[in-house]
Amino acid sequence: MQRVLAIAGKDVRLLLRDRGGLFFTVGLPLLFAVFFGVVSAGFTGAAEGIDVLVIDEDHTDASRAFVDRLKEGEDFRVYPNVAEQPDGSEKTLTRDDAAALVRSGKRSAFIVLPAGFGDASRRMFWGDPMTIIVGVDPSQKARAGMITGLLTARAYSRMQDLFTNPAIMAEQSRRAIDAINADKDMPAATRAVLVPFLTSLDTFSKGLPNAAHADGAGGAAGGFQPVKIETVPITLKKSNPYSLTFPQGILWGMLGAAAGFGISLVAERTRGTLMRLRASPASPLEILAGKGLACFLVIVEMASALLILARLVFGVVPTSVPLLALAVVSCALCFVGVMMLMSMFKTEAAAGGGGWAILLVLAMIGGGMIPLEIMGGFLRTLSTFSPVSWAIRAMEGGLWRDFTLQQMLLPCGILIGVGIIGTLVGAAGFRWSAE
Repeated sequence: MQRVLAIAGKDVRLLLRDRGGLFFTVGLPLLFAVFFGVVSAGFTGAAEGIDVLVIDEDHTDASRAFVDRLKEGEDFRVYPNVAEQPDGSEKTLTRDDAAALVRSGKRSAFIVLPAGFGDASRRMFWGDPMTIIVGVDPSQKARAGMITGLLTARAYSRMQDLFTNPAIMAEQSRRAIDAINADKDMPAATRAVLVPFLTSLDTFSKGLPNAAHADGAGGAAGGFQPVKIETVPITLKKSNPYSLTFPQGILWGMLGAAAGFGISLVAERTRGTLMRLRASPASPLEILAGKGLACFLVIVEMASALLILARLVFGVVPTSVPLLALAVVSCALCFVGVMMLMSMFKTEAAAGGGGWAILLVLAMIGGGMIPLEIMGGFLRTLSTFSPVSWAIRAMEGGLWRDFTLQQMLLPCGILIGVGIIGTLVGAAGFRWSAE
């Protein structure tokens, strides 16, 4: 038993002395726990700050008041339906313009208040309800339900205004009575029930005191809904549900290639292979360039094979083959730089554990594991520092978001920059022999 305790004590002391191993045993699980805790906390208020483009086609006091109601609180970040032109003038955006902005990822959704919204909002007991049209980013379908619920709450708030304002209620009753009397096709039995009820409601409303308007969401009565929300799909030019999932799949292949080549570089150093290579006519720069080129070619070939498979088997047709090729090359250069950074670990175990830990964190905050739409505002901001988020954005831009070359320059430029910096730093800090 004493020998067993001695061996166990020795292994524990070795772990405590190995800072890298101690971090991956204690620190990394703590990091994961905190990360998912922050995500869970953000999910309870996931709709906070949904950026929406509102198009008011009704141009009435009621529609403008509804837009102002959307701006209240922190549920929405409302953008007007205007865009500045290169000459400094402003252009009023149409539904097609709004759909293009949502498709490109610049806005999460658009909301349209169609003509007739104001008249419908003043009707409570007759006619069609007020209609709201919503379009949501195809990659953020979970938000469609959130937006629908928030808009319904705003509509019920409007209904509460009607009930607490005697003047508006009286107007509703009189308008409803006039509409019923003008409807010659309404059954007599229905008319006999509704007209006395609405007349009594009109009389009752005249005796109500003025009430302060409330902004909270009201409750529905008997299944009555004051609003009809129509969700329109943001159609892709070459629509296919697999277009939304293949960028994430290709991304994980790139992460695997970067990790594999990074670990292999460390293994060759610890086993003395690199020292033998240095005895050859090849210079150190040529040796590292060869390793980087191999990683680059494997990533490009892997991504190309998956995209060809997506086209032949799943019918995924890129909106732009040249731009998609630009995205793949940019991603490959980026992860070659990541591979070079991983090669700076001292041991294979550290490279395997530490490298994958770093890649998993980048994937988590970059949207490779958890959709960015359910993350809190802080994590969404943090995602801009992960090359994973830019890699997904670049591939989506060439595959289904229909990016222009100008729109592709930012994500591809960031990816190439990360690759260059990672390669230079990794090459400068690379150890040629095991210590």
